[in-house]
Amino acid sequence: MNFADLIHRIDENSKKIVNKIIKTQTKLSKCESAITFNGLCLKEDLLPKFTNIRLHDPAAKNEAFTKDFRKKLVEEQLRKKESLRSQIQDKLSNLYTELNNRNLEASIKEELLKCLDEKAENCNHANKAKIAKKLSNIYGGTFNLPLQKQGYVNLSSIELTNEQHNFLNLGLNCHIQSKRKGIDKKTELEVLYQDILQLEKNEKVVIKGDLKGELIGEGNKLRGNSNSKLLTKELKEAAKQLRDNDKIIIRRADKSPIFVILDKEEYLRKLSGILSDTTKFQKIKEDPTKKLKAKVNRDIKSANAVIDGVHFQTIVGEFTPGYLYGTVKTHKNGNPLRPIISQVSTSTYKLAKRLNQLLKPYIPAKFCINSADEFLDILRAKQPEAGGILASIDVESLFTNVPINETIDIILDEVYEKRSNGLPALNLSRNILERLLKACTKDAPFRGPDGQLYVQKEGVAMGSPLGPLFANFYMAHVENHVLSDPDIAPSTYVRYVDDCFVDVNDREHLLKLVNEFESNSVLTFTYELSRDDVLPFLDVLVERGANQYHTSVYRKPTNTGQTLNANSECPSRYKTSVIRAFVKRAIRTCSTNKSMHEEFMRLKQLLVNNGYSNGDIDSEIQRQLDTKYNDTNMQELQGTSHHLYYRNFMNTEYEKDERILKHIITKNVECKDKSDKLMLHIYYQSTKTKHLVMKNNPIETKRLMRTNVVYQFDCPSEDCRLQNISYVGYTCTTLSRRLTMHKQEGAIKTHMLEKHNIRLTREHLVENTSIIHSNRDPRRVEITEAIHIRDHTPSINEQKNARLEKLALWGTMQHTSHPQTRRTTPTQATQPD
Repeated sequence: MNFADLIHRIDENSKKIVNKIIKTQTKLSKCESAITFNGLCLKEDLLPKFTNIRLHDPAAKNEAFTKDFRKKLVEEQLRKKESLRSQIQDKLSNLYTELNNRNLEASIKEELLKCLDEKAENCNHANKAKIAKKLSNIYGGTFNLPLQKQGYVNLSSIELTNEQHNFLNLGLNCHIQSKRKGIDKKTELEVLYQDILQLEKNEKVVIKGDLKGELIGEGNKLRGNSNSKLLTKELKEAAKQLRDNDKIIIRRADKSPIFVILDKEEYLRKLSGILSDTTKFQKIKEDPTKKLKAKVNRDIKSANAVIDGVHFQTIVGEFTPGYLYGTVKTHKNGNPLRPIISQVSTSTYKLAKRLNQLLKPYIPAKFCINSADEFLDILRAKQPEAGGILASIDVESLFTNVPINETIDIILDEVYEKRSNGLPALNLSRNILERLLKACTKDAPFRGPDGQLYVQKEGVAMGSPLGPLFANFYMAHVENHVLSDPDIAPSTYVRYVDDCFVDVNDREHLLKLVNEFESNSVLTFTYELSRDDVLPFLDVLVERGANQYHTSVYRKPTNTGQTLNANSECPSRYKTSVIRAFVKRAIRTCSTNKSMHEEFMRLKQLLVNNGYSNGDIDSEIQRQLDTKYNDTNMQELQGTSHHLYYRNFMNTEYEKDERILKHIITKNVECKDKSDKLMLHIYYQSTKTKHLVMKNNPIETKRLMRTNVVYQFDCPSEDCRLQNISYVGYTCTTLSRRLTMHKQEGAIKTHMLEKHNIRLTREHLVENTSIIHSNRDPRRVEITEAIHIRDHTPSINEQKNARLEKLALWGTMQHTSHPQTRRTTPTQATQPD
């Protein structure tokens, strides 16, 4: 039923209310449009016509004070419209209430409300078109209005509040400014100074001037405000509600950077289904972590005993099993999970990274590519053969189906026998390498969502540093054998992990190739044929031309257009790099000017949707095009670059922090070789929105089981409490183990016995010890502990000077008249075995 028919079927008073609603909706839409218009003018630094003012001196039009005045006019207009919007919304709400209270047939009322919504939507659409036209005229080019984007998928049974909706729409990787502490800055400056001293020791740089004094002066300054303006009180509460809700779990989508909300029961059921595959996973009764650590250390000791052999770092500290979690395949029916086993907390994680580094060069990667850029280079160097067809071949669940023992044999044969890449064999016992590889794969324990312990006896885990290595070794072995037959090998074949791109003679040739792959492996393969000689591969859309391959940017259907939120509280260069990456990809990938222009239009809308300005995007596009078409001869850098890294903490004056630190380093440190270059990289590790709501590890680490922490023991005696008598230490083992060591001997035990004639108990230690700092890096934990001791001089610590000797920058004891009056704020950190 159309709107005219509905109007004829209602009484006169209801008609009047409906007409008032339509007029009020029109007013609201115009008001919303004005708010959008003025807001975008301020954001894009545009000055609308209504701000034009007459001036006696035309030159004053471009003066800063004139522009500031005109901006204030826009701001005032924005405030007025926002105030008016609230009034109109209240009026509209009252009118809808009146309409709902009218005695109308339910079906007619329902249809009427739908029609009113449609009219409001049409009005909004028309007004948006007018705004876009006005802004384009002021901007002097195409102006894209931001479109609403969804930063999450809700697959759960709960209904989200408006604030929860707004929080999730900030995006998965939106940076949130968080409070910093002075000791964090001192720790990072200590690390930087020690690194500079090491370069000096290696005769790479010369220190001049008062570098130490200037760094100390800088370390005592905390500029700006570090409190988040983006994360309002309401959004923070919404995040807490989502995280604390036991009925749901929040994960990320498998192939898109968005949140996915699931019912916890359903999520656990799917993970349990994965673990029920006994051909891949085996349940174990006891935690083998300590035995595995001891066994691996014996092999490491044997390897390290060989002169000029391959050496490994001895495994030191406390470790826990890994844990299983899943990302959600929202693009597939039933939303299955991709299992990921995090092994960061395991005793073999760093060893696995070291093995990956050693063995990666030995992969006979004749057909393997590492990036889309490599793929483009191959396509541009080849010419398609007449009559062929494009296709892609996919390996089903490659990581979980790689045969472990067979792949280890393939690796050992390649490293010690074949050496296809011409590299010398590793100076490491073959048997030791075999045992180390098995320890990092088949023997590495992890916990399921039920808390039960498992090992993966077949396949390699996504989350293991050795996952891609094993997958590439096995696939390289298979394809090198199959493609050695000239009747099977296609004219073009490349592989990126588990995806293969081929240009074959015909469908029969493709099927023959797939059958050969399956016959010579334990894997299953699927394929996809091109449509009209067009095929997507990686992020490239490939078209098979008569004499060359044409390429453009491809976006998967799962791509939701999410990127770093432009409102993120992070350095502006991080945001600029996002724009630059999209533009460079367009220029690099698109083989024609037409496809490049079309991609520029798409990426501009995508970036505007994420809060970036039209002006910044267009400026970056122009810069990149100028670089491409202006053939500038870049002079090659002579000498060596020496890199220094400094972690800064985001605040409102971070640029000043960076400028001053760079000036201090430039002024006081220079390369010994004048052709060398010293490069200071300042980076940030901010909290992100995902950290506030996502928990990968289903088992919370209890306080006493935490590692790499700085802790503080406060003497329980009332007199000592009044004087803030305390002990500060750090531990790389669990806090529980370190407290056990204190119970057996040390300064705390001595203090309790000599000062209070009390025998120290574990209860004394547990109840009066708090974590005051933590860091994954043991080096930083040790430095933080020493700085705490320097700044607060805890009375119970006996070896203060020994601790301070570890500090190069802050090594002088801080003397105060009341050293114990300042109490440290609880945080987290650690002490050695």
